Amino acid sequence: MNEHIRFLDNDQATAAWLDDIKARGVREIAVDIEGEFNLHRYGEHLCLVQVWDGEVLAIVDPLVVDLALVREIFESGSFRKIVYDCSSDRTLLYRRYGIHFNEVCDLMPAVVLLDFQKKGLASVLSSVLHIEEKPKKKFQQYDWMSRPIDADALEYAAADVLHLFTLKEELFKRLEEEGLSDEYERQNSEVSSRPIPKEGTPGLLKKKRFLCMPKHGKECFLRLFSIRDEYARELDLPPNRVVSNEELFLLVASRMQPNGIRVPKRMHPSQAQELRHRFTEVLN
Repeated sequence: MNEHIRFLDNDQATAAWLDDIKARGVREIAVDIEGEFNLHRYGEHLCLVQVWDGEVLAIVDPLVVDLALVREIFESGSFRKIVYDCSSDRTLLYRRYGIHFNEVCDLMPAVVLLDFQKKGLASVLSSVLHIEEKPKKKFQQYDWMSRPIDADALEYAAADVLHLFTLKEELFKRLEEEGLSDEYERQNSEVSSRPIPKEGTPGLLKKKRFLCMPKHGKECFLRLFSIRDEYARELDLPPNRVVSNEELFLLVASRMQPNGIRVPKRMHPSQAQELRHRFTEVLN
């Protein structure tokens, strides 16, 4: 691991780091997170919290650090948090952990107001600060819940927050020149205070393929969807790896029978038999 990164994986070290921030009178920190979103495990999980205060770069491991300490990072009014597009982060923190992401300075509204053609952080850093875009394909599928975390993965996670202070200065300068500063403050306030529904609609149920189904087809699909979710939770697997989304659609369309579905190796044969039987009952 690069020596400039402080990896905090216990309560004592994390509490000492928070005390140090307060003692130094830090009023602004750059924050980012890494999460698991039904890619390797069941459900959504906060996996890392990256914080840069201009002097110290810390990465907190929320899988082992007390949630109260993690909560303090996001809910404390002692320092403003510079972030880049915090909408999904806010949703994860609130729905999964009941954490409110307060005192946010989200740079995405600035990028929208300044009409950047490409709005991804890597593209904006390249355009504004001439920082070469880092290769990220390797880490788009990374299992952030695995431990120990590879050193290059920590470097990747840390990289985004390192430039947020400078990016903020440059974007705010442009906002001021364009007479957009007040509008930015209004939009940032709106984004950071937007209500978050306690439950969201799964992405699969927003797809046209589902929405265009007849009423009976939707009812069958939802029942299969719910049954699959039970087994996914029990096996700690993403639902799509228990029974694929494509197979759910084929089953409802009578283009496939339950006996033909592929199940993960982790599933016991008796579980697989039970699952297929329950699917058959729904479809009959």
